[in-house]
Amino acid sequence: MPGRHSEPALPGVAETEDTVKTIELRNDFHNTHTRIRVRPDGTVSARVVSRARRTLCGCNGCTCSGADGSRPGSRIVGPTPSGDFLVL
Repeated sequence: MPGRHSEPALPGVAETEDTVKTIELRNDFHNTHTRIRVRPDGTVSARVVSRARRTLCGCNGCTCSGADGSRPGSRIVGPTPSGDFLVL
């Protein structure tokens, strides 16, 4: 059925039949989390990454995480030549 959620393929990832994914990013240093929607081609915009970083770690100069603000590890790499980021 269109629009119904199936069982997640991976922990923290919800998929719909149109392949739009929602992933949860966490920062265990600041004890924060946020969810972002990933495009069907596996990318997110620089604006989404910036918003996630501010939500997960809003401290200027903090070195607790990578470009997306998540810790431990980052599932987002980039930017690509188009300015978008890839989600692993």
